[in-house]
Amino acid sequence: MFKNRLLSSEKGYALAFALGIMVIMMLVGTMFTVLIYNEMLSFSRHKEIAQAYYLTEAGVNHALWNLNNGVSGSVASEASPISLGNGSYYTVFDSNSKLLTSIGKVAGVTKKITVHVTLGVTPGSFDRALSGAKFTAIHGDEISDPNDPWDMNYKGVFIHNATTDLNKVVVMSDGQLIIHGYVVNDEKELNNPPYDPEYLGYAYSNAGVGPDSKRYVEGSKVYPQAHWKDDIVGQVELPEFDTSSYEKKIASAKKEETGDVIWNNITKTYDPGTQVLISGDLTITGSTVQNSNPSGSAVEIVVFENVVIDHSTIGSNVTIIAGGGSVNDKNKLKNELALEIKGQNKNVWTTLGDECQFYSNGMTKIADYVRTEGKDTPDTSDDGEITIISKYGVNVLTEHDSSDTDYHINYEGIIFSKQKVDFDLKTNGGDVRIAGCVVAGSAGAVSPDGYINFGSTTQHRLDIIFFRGAVPKLDELAAFKVVTGAVLDYSTWRER
Repeated sequence: MFKNRLLSSEKGYALAFALGIMVIMMLVGTMFTVLIYNEMLSFSRHKEIAQAYYLTEAGVNHALWNLNNGVSGSVASEASPISLGNGSYYTVFDSNSKLLTSIGKVAGVTKKITVHVTLGVTPGSFDRALSGAKFTAIHGDEISDPNDPWDMNYKGVFIHNATTDLNKVVVMSDGQLIIHGYVVNDEKELNNPPYDPEYLGYAYSNAGVGPDSKRYVEGSKVYPQAHWKDDIVGQVELPEFDTSSYEKKIASAKKEETGDVIWNNITKTYDPGTQVLISGDLTITGSTVQNSNPSGSAVEIVVFENVVIDHSTIGSNVTIIAGGGSVNDKNKLKNELALEIKGQNKNVWTTLGDECQFYSNGMTKIADYVRTEGKDTPDTSDDGEITIISKYGVNVLTEHDSSDTDYHINYEGIIFSKQKVDFDLKTNGGDVRIAGCVVAGSAGAVSPDGYINFGSTTQHRLDIIFFRGAVPKLDELAAFKVVTGAVLDYSTWRER
């Protein structure tokens, strides 16, 4: 009997133990179920947080695109949330503080990004025919035919706007401006009388227009000697000029120990992206220097000393850097002719290909019989985009005898000098045509920076034409710190 009670007791303990194990397993199972469920919820939330973040980032990019493409006005804010995938985003841009806010939402999860936007445009000086910090007088003669200011017999400076923007300021000065030449707008309207007195190429000076300038008086003269609009208010907006990247390359060229190099009646062809370093002078005479694939990267020729290009062809997408024999010796470089480009006669030119760039670390001289590729005559339709950049000064000089009205210099693109640009058309020289823009001076420059001087031009015709198609993309030029649209200031990027 005792034995039966003992067996019954053991069975009771076994049952209790089994039940306990089952309870524990159920608790553990429940815990695992809850854990897995929470992990699934957490995973889902992480996914939604990630989706909300990407939507918020999409909002930032969309607003930036709007700002750079003139969509949604100037504020780049969406009128209502934009649906995308399982969620949406909404952006707000404060045009005063330049703060961009983007909010993304997915299934109740919200992410927010704030970032400041830098808004910049191409400096206005590259958006007109002629601009500089200070000016001397712009010379001109009486028009030979009052009904045709485009008559090539006119002698003097002729500045005009070859765009359809009727309000374009084509001449701008930070100092006083005196005009005796002509400042007009596009030829098409001028050739269709009656002439519209409001259809003019405007000139503006922060210091006022000089008292000797001729004003436009409707009815008294169809083509006055100067046209401008008194109520234009603006700034010269010169670019920030930075030569450091060029100077590093010039210093590298000095170490090559190549000595002077002469290319005479030969053709030099380089693959895209090739860099040629020369420690001495480089003289290119009767030769062709070209890029084997002009649509690829530029060929770059860096010369520590001076460069002379004489009746030669520089092919498309070639960059030539002339060091002037120093990297940063101002006393030497401001008087050193580092770059000279010239031709021989009206049958033997120096021709500059499309997208060529020339940098002079000193002074630059552009002489007779230099033209952009295809510019055999003023009527050629080829559009060049050439850039000549000089750290100190540019001298545009013609002195070869001329018995006709052909242009001796026919150039399309930018001529830029940090200090001054001198036009000197000698008595026996020829006419000059520059389409694109001429700029002297840089942001923050002080006197004597920014002079454009017209010397002996009354015996010849000097055309300076603002032609938008001839101006290269400035953000591709290392010399200028140019922001051409809206960019994010990532140092101010905040996520919530």
